[in-house]
Amino acid sequence: MDDPELQDIRARHEARIARKLKGEYESAVLHLADLVNNNLETPARLASVRIDGATHTRKSFLASLIDPHITPFGASDTSTFGSVLRATRDIGHLLQKTDIFSSVNAKLEPSRDPLALPGDVDLTLLTRERGRLYLKTSTEVGNSEGNASATARVRNAFGGAETFEANVSVGTKTRRSFQASLSAPLTATLDTYGDLSVFAMDRDNSAFASCTEGLRGVKAVIRRGTRTAGQHEIGYEGVFRHIAGLVPSASIRSNSMGPRDAADSLGGDLFWATGFSLISDIPGRSHWPLKSHLFLNAGQLHPREPSQSFRQAVTSCVTQPSISAGVGIIYAFDPVRVELNFGVPLVATKSDGIRKGLQFGMGLEFL
Repeated sequence: MDDPELQDIRARHEARIARKLKGEYESAVLHLADLVNNNLETPARLASVRIDGATHTRKSFLASLIDPHITPFGASDTSTFGSVLRATRDIGHLLQKTDIFSSVNAKLEPSRDPLALPGDVDLTLLTRERGRLYLKTSTEVGNSEGNASATARVRNAFGGAETFEANVSVGTKTRRSFQASLSAPLTATLDTYGDLSVFAMDRDNSAFASCTEGLRGVKAVIRRGTRTAGQHEIGYEGVFRHIAGLVPSASIRSNSMGPRDAADSLGGDLFWATGFSLISDIPGRSHWPLKSHLFLNAGQLHPREPSQSFRQAVTSCVTQPSISAGVGIIYAFDPVRVELNFGVPLVATKSDGIRKGLQFGMGLEFL
């Protein structure tokens, strides 16, 4: 083990070296800043720009970003070193904005063109492209539904900062769904984008209506701006919806409040719901994640009759609630919550699809 006195001497020596290096670095930075500031008005022209590392990006797309910032030949009398620095900054910002590159580093050097004029400089941008392909699979269980999905995303799909994404899923209620979209910049400033997407979905509604629902659609959008400064968009969406596959309904539980036509729930125009829950520790087991609870829920789904005013419809909906109560145990592991309850309906309309007894649920949100 080293002598404590020697350790103290070594520490002081290292501290002096660190202070000296820090001072030299700060001095060099100040000198460089003075050098740049003193030459901002010096005549200079950005003669050419070269990008290294953009192996999957179209040259024509890069040229559309860069060309507006290159000073035309013969205009060197109006171009200065300061404008060259600003153009370098703007080009680097645009390349980062494309989301194609993970790093962009700039280097300025005197132009190597044999016809170059005094003050002409070349800009070299050393870049590294991001990974292009992203794949994800997932399964989700909750809110009385389970599904499995796969998502694929291709960045810079055609070499012009386009993004292609597709998602497909299968499940217990939403039997099949598919969505594919292509997004691409429309202007050299990257402030305007165009999005084109197609989608399809088949949903099983037999739990509350004797049918399945299918959607097929296409959507086109032009959007401009940023999320921080404000974004505007104009779009068109066309959807084809069909109801098919009539099947008998065995039991009506979820989505069964309000009026019905035989076994099919018809929905309504006004809806409200509220709930009260009292959660407590299991006696003698306060450290358990398992808790007991009492609950009381009330709500109503009400159609508005043509002969009713809006005020009459609201009054009728509020004053004729369906009410249920029960006890149970819950287990919460954020963000999923699992419940096992014994519940009974206290008040219900004739058309409500009621259930009583033990009920098991897993989901993200509960009333």
